[in-house]
Amino acid sequence: MFRKLIKTLSVIVLLLGCAELSARPSTFLPAEQEVFAIGDLHGDFNAMVTILRAAGLINSSNNWIGGSRTFIQVGDQLDRGNGEKQILDLFEKLIAQAEQAGGQVLVLNGNHETMNVELDFRYVTSGGFSQFSDHYHSGISDSAVTRLPSEQRGRAVAFKPGGPYANILSTHNATVMVGQTVFIHGGITPAYARYGLERVNDEISQWMKGYASRPSSVGGSGPLWNRDYGGTMSSATCNQLEETLAELGAKRMVVAHTVQRSINQACNGKVWRVDVGMSDYYGGQLQALKITNDSLIQIVEENGRLTETGFGNSGDGECQAIEEAPKNLVASNLKSDSLSVTWSPVDHASGYQLEYFNGNSWVSTRTSQTSHNLNNLPEGSTVKLRVKASNLCSESDYTEEVAVTLVDTGSCQAPQQVASISTSNLSTGSFSAHWPEAENATSYIPQLWVNSAWHSQPAVTTNQVSFTKLIANSTQFVRVIAVNSCNEQAVASSWVEVKLSSVEQCEAPSAPSQLSASNIGSNTYTLSWPAVTKASSYKVQRWSESNGAWQDYNTTTNTSLTVSGEQRSTAYARVIAISSCGKASNASQYLTISMASDSGVCSAAPTVPTGLKVDSGVLTWTKVAQASYYKVMGWSGSSWEFYTNATNNSLTMSSTTPQYLSVSARNDCGKSSYSSYIQVR
Repeated sequence: MFRKLIKTLSVIVLLLGCAELSARPSTFLPAEQEVFAIGDLHGDFNAMVTILRAAGLINSSNNWIGGSRTFIQVGDQLDRGNGEKQILDLFEKLIAQAEQAGGQVLVLNGNHETMNVELDFRYVTSGGFSQFSDHYHSGISDSAVTRLPSEQRGRAVAFKPGGPYANILSTHNATVMVGQTVFIHGGITPAYARYGLERVNDEISQWMKGYASRPSSVGGSGPLWNRDYGGTMSSATCNQLEETLAELGAKRMVVAHTVQRSINQACNGKVWRVDVGMSDYYGGQLQALKITNDSLIQIVEENGRLTETGFGNSGDGECQAIEEAPKNLVASNLKSDSLSVTWSPVDHASGYQLEYFNGNSWVSTRTSQTSHNLNNLPEGSTVKLRVKASNLCSESDYTEEVAVTLVDTGSCQAPQQVASISTSNLSTGSFSAHWPEAENATSYIPQLWVNSAWHSQPAVTTNQVSFTKLIANSTQFVRVIAVNSCNEQAVASSWVEVKLSSVEQCEAPSAPSQLSASNIGSNTYTLSWPAVTKASSYKVQRWSESNGAWQDYNTTTNTSLTVSGEQRSTAYARVIAISSCGKASNASQYLTISMASDSGVCSAAPTVPTGLKVDSGVLTWTKVAQASYYKVMGWSGSSWEFYTNATNNSLTMSSTTPQYLSVSARNDCGKSSYSSYIQVR
């Protein structure tokens, strides 16, 4: 039993010491080749894994197989179902697996996530409470928790600001923009677009961590509750949506929150509604939205079949204008008298007109595809190419002309994709990128993400390049395309995010620990703690009973601070470490301080009891100076639980006494840490 206890305690310490939360993703991300999105899950784990498997993103063991694809869950993982913990835990695993594979899983917070952080449990099931019950123990004295019914307290500890699952939610955004598509649970108005999406994400994240008060954006008029775009859309609402998209530089918005019979669009494709009520609570169908190359939109059905989407609000055939010319016109497979041509698809295009110049005039051919083979061309000639997109009601401009000299490239080997990109020499406005040489490549085209599109930089023949004169302290995205001697291009590499700064990237320090109080009076005390590596200052917070929240008291560069003005007999304090660049740690465990009476007889909390031993069925320990009583904890086989209080330094054993005990000394000024445990029977 003793070895089993040691092993169990070691595992607990290891888990507490090694657990790390992932960083919150960027709010603005480049377009990806394939993006999948689903709506509200509401605690239905089976619905989640079924639609992810149908989309080819996870396998039967629930591991990521989506490669470089992007998956977005548009909020409301919680409430109404019993599978919430399974959903949150699986998402955290998939986030890590997708990142390793070059893809990304983006989980957004909806109004039901913020309701749980507010401890609003109106929609929680009995299973939703029992899954988190082990987070509560009798030593927790937080009134926000203890005032709740006993069955709700474990969930409250898990989801209150600064709690373990609130911290997980704090690493998720409320909104994200991928390419020219913005994703949000409820809906963004022009006012919130001007307020700033990154500002909304940061304020909600800081509140969930327990660092800040509740932001207005989680309220009923905020973007997580908004239903403007979920019902019948008037022309005024469509105008509001267009104003929002223009403010954000986006083409479309994807929302959830309001249940639909199936995924659908409104305002001529400018908003897509993806909450199909797929949870068991609503009994809706299972569907996912798929966006290819930031333009082609399809629906993934539960059986994996792709359904094409029509124009207009209900597929009535309304025609939408084409707004831009095709991009990325490339010639490949060159022969002495033929070649292949490819280009990127264009929104709302039903066909393309490809033209080549034969030396006298432009020769046209039409196709519904984004590629075409040209044969029987003049041997060895230089061919000029251009293409434009069209549909029933509009057409785009032509692309810029591309000139290609026909040579037999049968001996050319296709270039391989650049495997990875590393960066160095970061400054406020420049950086260098380098990569391993790609097989069969003779040159490389670096690209930067600018104004919602990839922009090619001058080609280089080496496997490195430097970028200069960039916007100071901006976030850049870079990728590279390998090219062979026949001008054939490989698939672009995965992109890399680069945050420019003239100083070394700063990390948040660890949370302070081992807080203690001394010089305790009736309304003042001195709070102390050991120094924290990478911390340049410390923020001390006190619990406000009237506000039901932690409030900042003062900031200091020392490792102690005298706190005054306490109005209660029992005070609560905690400390947050702050780095030189302003990044904050998690808050320390709070310290309970029993204030002295006006007589001032209390000077300090007692020290840790020592010398524990058992003789003839009686546990004794060395008497601690100024201790008024002792709190004894017993090991239940899975956790430490309260056993009894003792007024002197001895305790008589009985048949119900736990096998292992640990003792803490207490007085009006505070409490000691617990002693080393002892086996008593």
